[in-house]
Amino acid sequence: MKQAEETKYTFCRICEALCGLEVKVVDGKVKNISPDKSHITTRGFSCIKGLRQHEMYASPDRLLYPQKLINGKHERVSWVSANKE
Repeated sequence: MKQAEETKYTFCRICEALCGLEVKVVDGKVKNISPDKSHITTRGFSCIKGLRQHEMYASPDRLLYPQKLINGKHERVSWVSANKE
């Protein structure tokens, strides 16, 4: 089965430099981010934060739901109860 690959052009929103980025997307998922050499201001530069930002979303350490410290341990709580506190 052939994977659908496309290139998207965007910019990093982490800091005020707004570095131009070239993003390779395969089957709807970001596979690689590289500096956009044709970007009018950054011309092929981007810091490591912008180039690796997609990896944090796939991190096994990423929290996917709210937690609360209960009896010295973090336990999953509902979104509703997290918004009340």
